[in-house]
Amino acid sequence: MFDKILVPLDGTERAAGILPYVSLLANGINTRLVILSVVDHDSLGVSSAPTQEASDPALPMAFTGFIPVKPQARASSPDVEGSISQVMDRVGSRVRVDLDIVANQLRSQGINAEADVVFGEAAEKIVEVAKKKECDLIAMSTHGRNTVSRAFLGSVTDKVIRTAQTPTLAITPEKAQQLGADGVKVSSILVPLDGSDLAESVLPFVVELAKQMSLTVDLCRAVNMFNVYTPYSAGTLLHSNSKTIESEVEAEAKAYLAGVAENLRNQGLEARCGVMRGVPASAIIDVARALPENLIVMASHGRSGFRRLALGSVTDSVIRSAGDPVLVIPSTNGH
Repeated sequence: MFDKILVPLDGTERAAGILPYVSLLANGINTRLVILSVVDHDSLGVSSAPTQEASDPALPMAFTGFIPVKPQARASSPDVEGSISQVMDRVGSRVRVDLDIVANQLRSQGINAEADVVFGEAAEKIVEVAKKKECDLIAMSTHGRNTVSRAFLGSVTDKVIRTAQTPTLAITPEKAQQLGADGVKVSSILVPLDGSDLAESVLPFVVELAKQMSLTVDLCRAVNMFNVYTPYSAGTLLHSNSKTIESEVEAEAKAYLAGVAENLRNQGLEARCGVMRGVPASAIIDVARALPENLIVMASHGRSGFRRLALGSVTDSVIRSAGDPVLVIPSTNGH
């Protein structure tokens, strides 16, 4: 399933916070790691009369990843073009040195790891490298910004989740800091289901992860009674009271989860299930916070831009607010 994991790093503790979880997965399921940094060549710049200081803007930085070098001047002369090429070579070499340090640390833990450096736009190159190197998973940190600020400021992790056909494991900075202090533990997988084929498409991944890492599976379903009371339910409400409808909806949800749980138990897994009332995103986040040491696995609709802003995204909200690592399986995935 996850034979090779791509791990993009940008030289920050926030990005590196994903490494403890990735190391745990790599040891648990015997997978290989590709540690990647993307250098944005559009942000590299030199003056028309380059000096050692101007042509090496990033070299003094102990920095790996999406190098944010501010352009100093633009020109089309051969000398300047040559200087830009030299800067790219120098920056690329320095980044590779730093990545090799990370890769060697992982190898010392018995993990098969390699390092790679590419030039281009970060999210685009991450998706491209994942496909080129046949990675089964992309693992990276997320900034945890709210929807509006992220829409305007942009987020590499967000773009990758929206555009990649590869599953993505995202983790918030807060969880990353906790991992640094307390170590990594995973004891269960939380799987939100809504009865749809899309939500259930994550189950093959859940089954394999749970088996390989001896994890308990917690199934949950949110019953949002607000959706029941629509203009289309007016006729039903004339013949039934609200408590009856609520009981029927909840009973149906419990029966559905019990059936899925039974199927998992038949495959040798320990499975629990529970029904919550309320808005799905909030209910899932509450359950996640009540269950320590869990990994959340969800499907993604693959929406983007203003369409997603208008419609909202349960998966998106859970990634930002739950605090736990979230494994996002894209709807385009063939599994």
